[in-house]
Amino acid sequence: MEMLTELLAYIGPTVVAILTVPLMRGIKYVVTVVDKLPAWVQQLVTVVLAFGLTQLGALTNMVLPESLHLFTDADVAGLISAGMAFAIHAGQKAKES
Repeated sequence: MEMLTELLAYIGPTVVAILTVPLMRGIKYVVTVVDKLPAWVQQLVTVVLAFGLTQLGALTNMVLPESLHLFTDADVAGLISAGMAFAIHAGQKAKES
């Protein structure tokens, strides 16, 4: 069981990075749709999104670290996943050009 936990710890950031690329494409699509909306609707979407994300953070008791020493292993894994997602995206862009 310990070996499976270690394996997931190593491949977890890679899986997240791979899933991030299609998710980002979906977000970019939604952004293009929102960009075509009237300004007041864009502002409303921004308010609803900000409010919703703030409430989600409050419901999950999310606390932002006040110091770099407060980052957990999960925080570092998230940052690694983000970096890998950027690299995957850059590699796909390079293939397209």
